[in-house]
Amino acid sequence: MVQMLFRYQILALVGGGPDPLYPPNKVMMWDDNESRCIGELSFRSEVRGVRLRRDRIVVVLEHKIFLYNISDLTLEHQIVTISNPKGLCEVSQVSGHPLLVCPGLQKGQVRVDHYGSKRTKFIAAHDSRLACLGLTQDGRLLATASSKGTLVRIFNALDGSLLQESNPNRILSVCSSGMFRFRNRVLYYSPISYSSQEIQFNPTIAMDCRPLEVIIDSANGLKDVNLFSKMDVYALVSVAGDPRNRKQKTKTPVVKDGGTNPKWNSYPIKFTVDEAALLHNRLTLNIKLVSERTLGDTKIGKVKIPLKELLDSMGGGDAQKKQIKHVSYSVRSSRGKSKGTINFGYKFGDKFSVPEPQKRSHEPVMAYPVGHPGSSSGYPPTQAYPYPPPGAYPPPPHQQPGYGYAPPPQAGYGYPPQPGYGYPPQQVVRPQKPKRGGGNMALGVGAGLLGGLLIGDMISDVGEMGAYDGGFGGDDFGGGFDF
Repeated sequence: MVQMLFRYQILALVGGGPDPLYPPNKVMMWDDNESRCIGELSFRSEVRGVRLRRDRIVVVLEHKIFLYNISDLTLEHQIVTISNPKGLCEVSQVSGHPLLVCPGLQKGQVRVDHYGSKRTKFIAAHDSRLACLGLTQDGRLLATASSKGTLVRIFNALDGSLLQESNPNRILSVCSSGMFRFRNRVLYYSPISYSSQEIQFNPTIAMDCRPLEVIIDSANGLKDVNLFSKMDVYALVSVAGDPRNRKQKTKTPVVKDGGTNPKWNSYPIKFTVDEAALLHNRLTLNIKLVSERTLGDTKIGKVKIPLKELLDSMGGGDAQKKQIKHVSYSVRSSRGKSKGTINFGYKFGDKFSVPEPQKRSHEPVMAYPVGHPGSSSGYPPTQAYPYPPPGAYPPPPHQQPGYGYAPPPQAGYGYPPQPGYGYPPQQVVRPQKPKRGGGNMALGVGAGLLGGLLIGDMISDVGEMGAYDGGFGGDDFGGGFDF
């Protein structure tokens, strides 16, 4: 049994067969880049299945399921299930807290564990025992089939509601030896002895959304990244963690001469957040404070706050969520040092439902570049051009068999083509020399004026390199929350 962590070099190996290299009750973590085992997990009974994600490893036994942290292999949770000889289990793959589905304690029952909201839901999926489980990468859709193989059901994994069911006839007659896989919200069934077959479904989920309003008030005690002038400060406010809405970012007005204590006087910013991602603790409110400068803006600090933390702090009533609550958070530098605070208010609105956006069914996964010279198609040539040798010297003559001239050169190289029939010589364009005269004087005067305008910020830039701790020039501020 082998499980691969996406395209990483980490593999989970379980021994099996007549002459196994490893015992069937151990999971060996293999680093293929170093060709060695970097860890192992031992159990008292045979391992029935393994599932991997970037931060967790799930090991399935016949009556138990164990969830480990993949970084140090510490046990985080264990689940007792009904007899599960096939090792049925699936886990979501999006960032944030995982969502895990597995058989429950009764026949035909599915257990759904929401680790973000710390809730467990049981779904009575079928009357007979489960044979197949499938889960989308974002953990929204759950596909199930029983050992009878007569019905395939699609559930909303977040609330357990049945969305659709179908009878794909004899496709599931061998469901006891296959598996489900979702791809772009299309369900595929992959029997062991047959090729993958598509099962047509059109499950639609009404996305629950919630409006969020953030009111930026002021900041206090910020680090001064300007030495000889007061800072002009603005804030970049965004909501991160929702792959369907990545463009929720707003810039506040610039507070001129705000210095270390800028005030925005309750500047409102409105967002729309996904309720499911909010409850699963996948969304964060990011506030980046920046000093506007002529020679390039300088980062001051950043704040990252889980939105679920803000939601929980308002209480459980809907009326309380609609009231503006004012809070203060520490601003941290790229090294994680706390310097200053940001003061803002926020409130959540009523939930509303919108249809989930439809994805294109035939999205290209790869494409060839623009066609090579002399070709009318976008496909690469049948015979690849040789790489140029080091030092930018012209390549040796490369002739096709039976012809007395070389092929045309690949576009973009810095050497002329070899002479040959059918290809005109390449014209060398020489740079035009600038005319001497009054132009240089005008250029010098313009440069002097520009230098006079920018001299203040230049002095500030030079001074700050030796006057305060560096580390504000990078884009990664760190100090965030890793789930």
